Amino acid sequence: MDIPSENRWLSRETINLNLTAESELETIEAMLELVDKSGLTADIKILAEDLLHHEVLEPTHTGNCALIFHVLSRSVIKPGIFFGRFVKGIGYYSESGHPIDLVFLIVAPPEMEADFLNVMGKIKSAMGKPDARKELREAKTPEAALKILG
Repeated sequence: MDIPSENRWLSRETINLNLTAESELETIEAMLELVDKSGLTADIKILAEDLLHHEVLEPTHTGNCALIFHVLSRSVIKPGIFFGRFVKGIGYYSESGHPIDLVFLIVAPPEMEADFLNVMGKIKSAMGKPDARKELREAKTPEAALKILG
């Protein structure tokens, strides 16, 4: 998928292929659970506040059946890409009219803004490609998804 040198941001532990949620807020909570387990943040509550504040000011675009949440936060110790897949899709739809089933959360400390924007651009570009979305939907394990993403 061409997220090359940035794959240090991604690991097996930052991938969940069996997400369940009925709303955008539940989706954010599920993704924040992945972040909390990763140890990449000093304070998950600050990160949650920063992400929710960002979502109010600049809501995430919901094109191509994917969500890409992103936030720069002083609570982030090390940057990370978190990927989740919903088995059925969640209870709301993308601009294409299809259920959202692929979700990313990109987090980084503010001093890494240039790298953060580069990673975000690569993921947005990849999610614009039907083949990339298809491969992620068919991945059987986090390792397979990691191989596709990395």
